[in-house]
Amino acid sequence: MVLDKSHTSLHILPLITPLFLYRLPPAHPLPLSLLSRLSTTPSPEFYSITRNAAEISVVLSNPSDDLPLEGEGISGPEGPWRALKVQGPFEFSVVGIIAELSGTLARGEVSVFVISTWDTDFVLVKEAALKGALDVLEGDGWVVKRD
Repeated sequence: MVLDKSHTSLHILPLITPLFLYRLPPAHPLPLSLLSRLSTTPSPEFYSITRNAAEISVVLSNPSDDLPLEGEGISGPEGPWRALKVQGPFEFSVVGIIAELSGTLARGEVSVFVISTWDTDFVLVKEAALKGALDVLEGDGWVVKRD
């Protein structure tokens, strides 16, 4: 299946807010002050918290005093990064979106950090590589909304 990169749901929207990444050991408790921010409605900030057997990855829209910056197994803040949001929403049956995006960026020698949600995908690129990433995507036929 070939993706129609011009379809509205596949337009690329660069988010303005710089993002920062953290890595914590898997058993590390998440600070309540961080978790309380998640319940603030509406929250203008970008958050992603993923826990697996080896680590906890946290992505925040600002460096956080709520997270420890030193200690065994702790890394961060790493950044700034910028998110490229795929407009979405799209059905789970649509295949190859991340493969196409990351392949295009890899050919342009842009490294990525990917976050997927129910409705869409976010491809994070280092802020210093943002312009080059957008140029590479446009050169490959993706529609980038540079508002």
